[in-house]
Amino acid sequence: RTPIPLLPYTEQSNSWSDTSFRTGLDYRATDDVLLYLSVAEGFKSGGFNGRARNVGELEGYDPETILSYEIGMKSEWLDRRLRLNLAAFFSDYEDVQLTEQHLDPVTGTQTIVTQNAGDAEIKGLELELDARPVAQLRLNAAVGYLDAKYTRISPSAAATGLTLQHELIGSPEWTASAGVEYTFPVPERGDLSLRADYSYRAETHFQLLNEPTVAQPGYGLVNLRAADVEHAVDVVLDEIS
Repeated sequence: RTPIPLLPYTEQSNSWSDTSFRTGLDYRATDDVLLYLSVAEGFKSGGFNGRARNVGELEGYDPETILSYEIGMKSEWLDRRLRLNLAAFFSDYEDVQLTEQHLDPVTGTQTIVTQNAGDAEIKGLELELDARPVAQLRLNAAVGYLDAKYTRISPSAAATGLTLQHELIGSPEWTASAGVEYTFPVPERGDLSLRADYSYRAETHFQLLNEPTVAQPGYGLVNLRAADVEHAVDVVLDEIS
């Protein structure tokens, strides 16, 4: 039988507390145009790695914090047949908590732990459009741009090979969507609605060092829908590019 290795008795403790805030300013330029500005803070507690397999995985990690600024506009035009929303945001992200892999300094074995990878900045733009040219027709579109990058790498993360050139996990540069819906009456059946939607998401990384085998390529998703009062049929088409 292979003996089960036991870790030495280790005791760790810590405590964290934070009072987060959110404040904003709204200005109604006209009855149909609202301008806004908001500032908010986010906090995620530190902790300890559970289910440790070696001493190196018993170490803890500090809290992460984020300070976000957003400015935008919500508006309606053409007798409320056109809705346009715009937003720009910037976030200062400190002590980002991410899963890291490195060699345990005591045993030399591979260690997988949650650590503070460093600091980052996240900025971007969002645009949403919803139009109803006529009562039967509805159009909508949205696009989002995200620039997320590290500004500081912690020593423990640098030891794994992480650099300022690596992209943040789960942060696609571009997202977009568009849709069209047309409704018309059908004799003895009520109204029939035909709708088509398309959405796109750029390449997304899910591993700290942006390993290509763990990344999700950019893809488009098409949805088709036909519906009446009694029945609905959905068709989903995947297009990977």
